[in-house]
Amino acid sequence: MMRVQIRLAWFVLALLAGAAPAPAQTGSDLTVRLSTSLGNIDLVLFPESAPVTVENFLNYVRRGAYDNSIIHRSVPGFVIQGGGFTFNAGAFPAIPIDPPIRNEFRVSNTRGTISMAKMGGNPNSATSQWFFNLADNSQNLNFQNGGFTVFGRVAAGLEIMDQIAAVPIFRLNNAALTDVPLRNYQSGQSVSEANLVFVRSATILNGPPSTLATPSVTTNGRRIARTFTFTSPRGVSELGVVNVLINRALDGRQACYLAYDSVNNLLVLQDDAGTDGSVLALPSTNSLRNSQCSVDGAGVQAVKSGTTLTLTIPFTFTESFGGAHAVYLAARDRANGNSGWASAGSHLVSLLPTNPLPLTAGLAGPTVRAGVTTPISALYRDATASTNLQPVQLLINSALDGANACYFGFDHTGNYVYLVGDNGELQPTPVRLNGAPGGAASIQNSQCTLFAAGSTFQDSGDTLTLVLQVQFKTAFLGRRLVYGGAQTIGGANSGWHVLGGLRVD
Repeated sequence: MMRVQIRLAWFVLALLAGAAPAPAQTGSDLTVRLSTSLGNIDLVLFPESAPVTVENFLNYVRRGAYDNSIIHRSVPGFVIQGGGFTFNAGAFPAIPIDPPIRNEFRVSNTRGTISMAKMGGNPNSATSQWFFNLADNSQNLNFQNGGFTVFGRVAAGLEIMDQIAAVPIFRLNNAALTDVPLRNYQSGQSVSEANLVFVRSATILNGPPSTLATPSVTTNGRRIARTFTFTSPRGVSELGVVNVLINRALDGRQACYLAYDSVNNLLVLQDDAGTDGSVLALPSTNSLRNSQCSVDGAGVQAVKSGTTLTLTIPFTFTESFGGAHAVYLAARDRANGNSGWASAGSHLVSLLPTNPLPLTAGLAGPTVRAGVTTPISALYRDATASTNLQPVQLLINSALDGANACYFGFDHTGNYVYLVGDNGELQPTPVRLNGAPGGAASIQNSQCTLFAAGSTFQDSGDTLTLVLQVQFKTAFLGRRLVYGGAQTIGGANSGWHVLGGLRVD
């Protein structure tokens, strides 16, 4: 085991060198408007203190889950609560929920703050429901159930919050609806839409831009047009410079690294050193090129609509840029709000002839649900025989970093799979594959769990196929890249290769 641990640790440290291009610091406040039946409540969110909670809330906002939802609980002098139910023909359907998120209590539950509701006795059980603190509840809610996570505060509309709290409360014939605020209502009547207090819409008013790649998984070929989407909550005219970087890691050197100035309609391709660039004023029939790729200006399309910029870029990659590469996106707005770099899948230019070599990763789809066991397969090749591969590795993270990752090392000789802990150190207890005795039934860190049942390996000629049954945790939500690496018994090393991309929801 010690030999595997040393090799794994060296493998990460030796290949993390390289200067990543640095985006600007995040700028403007992140603001969401809840338009209720009684008026608007504007919220300033706290991504620095509660990043997972804010992203969870925004996921519901972005897909319209809170639109036409109801305030379903009111306790005067304490809280009003929503985010759990809608209303349809006298029934109260529950809002479809995502997997629970981890508790992030850091900010006190004072008057005018918004917090996540959760199940009693389970700090990490918050899903879609939230509540407003009508008073200073810090002496109560800061000490219950691990503390209730505050993720924002009312910036405007505190009087609307109080008006909702003043609406009379009724108990309906529903175990979850015992303190419902109802207007112009008498007990025993059928509830109508006019009686309820609705959140008619939830809208992101202000905040940093966001990015999306289409498709967000592996694509192939030396010539390909890929489409990327960049969004600014305050309108597409507020977008400034957006970036696309294709390389084996988040490194602007020896990369296909493009910046598009959406204000002036300029496209820039960074040189090989990542320190300067060639500029193309669009529209143009000219091209940009460096040693990694070229872009034909005639095929570049930038379409602006509402809050969204859709950018299509035709790439021609050089033969020397062969192998699998990660695709990263970033966007900055005019107020210096910044999305930060985010993985957006991968692109295989051509299959390298080198040995050993990780070949591909097989995924059920581009999106994986947290809390659901998913098979992830990976293929590795050696010119002599697959049995010569020792060890092989699979790393899933937003960047090439073994800490706080879902990072596995397979000891081919002993049929053991080890998991690297949150701190980047190899955990001592492995699982065994193909139902072999002697290992743990499962192993886990804060990002994922690996189950022995159903996890397999197979040698066939020069190819090793590894299938791991993995369950991602809610702390690992977001876009991730899948990296593979392999060594041989004789010490040959493939280096890290990007095998694909996925999103954990």
